[in-house]
Amino acid sequence: MPKVPTSKSDSGSASGILNGSNHPNVLKRNQVRNNPLVHAKAEMVPYASSVCPHGVLTLSPAMPSDRVRLAFDRMPMRVLMHPRVSFCQTIPIVHSMKPAVLEPAKNRYEKLENRINELEAMLKESRVEIFFAFHPHAGRLFHGPSFMSSLTLPPTHPKFPSTAVLHAICAVGSLYTVAVVPTPQPNLNQVAPGGFCEFGPGYQPLRVPLDEIFNDRHKSENHVDSFAEQQVNFARQACDHQLSQGLRLLEIVQAQIICNWWYWGHAKWVELFMISAHALRTCVPLGLNTSTPFQSIADSLRAPTILPPPEDITEEEMRRNTFWLAYSMERQHGCSNGWALSLDESDVTQMLPVKGELFDFGTPATPDIRQWSHTKNVLLTHPDDQTDSFTLYIKGNMLLSRVKAYNLRFRSKRFKGDEDVAYDPSYANYWEPHHTAEGYPTKDLSTDPRRTPLFVEIDRIAMSFRASFPHHLRNPMPDGVVDSHLYTAHLIPHVAIILLHDPHAHVGSAGCMSAFKILEAARAVLDLIYAVQSTSYDITLLDYFCAFCWFMAGRVLVRFWHAAQEAKSEEQTITLRAEVEYIASAITKFGERIPLASRYSRMLNDIAYNTCGEKIYIQM
Repeated sequence: MPKVPTSKSDSGSASGILNGSNHPNVLKRNQVRNNPLVHAKAEMVPYASSVCPHGVLTLSPAMPSDRVRLAFDRMPMRVLMHPRVSFCQTIPIVHSMKPAVLEPAKNRYEKLENRINELEAMLKESRVEIFFAFHPHAGRLFHGPSFMSSLTLPPTHPKFPSTAVLHAICAVGSLYTVAVVPTPQPNLNQVAPGGFCEFGPGYQPLRVPLDEIFNDRHKSENHVDSFAEQQVNFARQACDHQLSQGLRLLEIVQAQIICNWWYWGHAKWVELFMISAHALRTCVPLGLNTSTPFQSIADSLRAPTILPPPEDITEEEMRRNTFWLAYSMERQHGCSNGWALSLDESDVTQMLPVKGELFDFGTPATPDIRQWSHTKNVLLTHPDDQTDSFTLYIKGNMLLSRVKAYNLRFRSKRFKGDEDVAYDPSYANYWEPHHTAEGYPTKDLSTDPRRTPLFVEIDRIAMSFRASFPHHLRNPMPDGVVDSHLYTAHLIPHVAIILLHDPHAHVGSAGCMSAFKILEAARAVLDLIYAVQSTSYDITLLDYFCAFCWFMAGRVLVRFWHAAQEAKSEEQTITLRAEVEYIASAITKFGERIPLASRYSRMLNDIAYNTCGEKIYIQM
């Protein structure tokens, strides 16, 4: 896959694109609406990727499809250089000879609809193509050929994509082009020891914690939203408006998922938590979390789904993929906090996704043999004819969900006497012996969460997960070709082990099995970082969750680095420091495009300083 140009190289030349509100040639929308356009001569303008975020495109149903009327608020244009999108043609622009008719006053919803429809077509098309070319999940959230075909329809056509989806795609697509000024981020280079940083342009010069979750509280009064921020806000407004009227319900969920990708990529924790929960909860009345025959047996005034039946097998599978991506997003970002999840695992009774080629070609899969989310031993059984990298990716997130649920609910389940979390004497020496030389226990083993049937079961699944993959999927990078879904699926079991055992690990204790397991998992993640860095693949195109996985491995190694310092082991200290620095450097490289990774890199540096008293060296 070709590398995407970085924003660093072109940030200066693109800086004027989003400015120019005082341009003398600015033509206001009301002026365009109220003044007759009397030019009958067709003009030829370049059809190129324009970075004119406030440009207005009005498409009249009465006009031929190849003729449009353009009125731009701001005139500067820029051709987007993109390795897969290389086109520059001309289209005729014919100004109507009829005077414009004054429109009646609009209410707030009509004004909103008018505003969100002002999405410039050339910008839209380029962002959509970039989105499908570079985002790892785009081809699963939508059926690519069908979506691109729908863009050729008139905007008034019922199958034309929702404005909420298009705005959201424009926001995420801006991450993969140099033609849009990036969203301002905290200046992480000025972070002082202790985890405080000064935010960048547009933010008040206050020192705030690195783990601040309310970033917008530090915006200055004169902050101007970036192009991507505007598009995300437009998408959310469109979602709210359409949801209030019961329109485009499936596309609302899809737009929310895309907005979540943008929020997560920019470390917008509060927005991510709220919108991901909203998207997943919206899936429930749409019936996306379940499938026949697993609906409720009770009579209800409401149908199991408020969506109409799918038109074809492609739409049916797209609905299923939409749910699984909403599910995966919430499970992944839920690993970084101690908050409850929005949908219980027992309420998910859905088939797993079909293989990619079946989805692309609209080929039906036999329901009788397909795996369900609640199929027995589903995480360790992978039929070849039903399994591809995306299937393993979804199963990995199901594993993360089990780990999260165990850590979050252990105390409440123990309190009510759940047998799954009750102490089992047969596990007294399962991890490490806790007895004196005389055979007396050194502590009350009944309080150890590791000596319960459920903990042992989850640990067994995590340890066996990668080994259970089909043979052709056991190498995350066959022949140097990186599959983002497969690479992430290989990372997930190691992170699951870290999340499961880290609270119980006594680093520095020679006999602690939990400490041994998290060290082994962290170095397995390190090996996967070495492997992907050895290819020509642009790591900024990986799933955002990879940055979290790398960070968790680095944090574990910092603990062992500190233990080596206390043990006066110079050799181990040098080795562990080098491993931490390599991980931090990889995350920093990831952060050249994805601000979330920059935040994790700086957090890892801060943890190393607070734990080991030394700053780490970032190799670029």
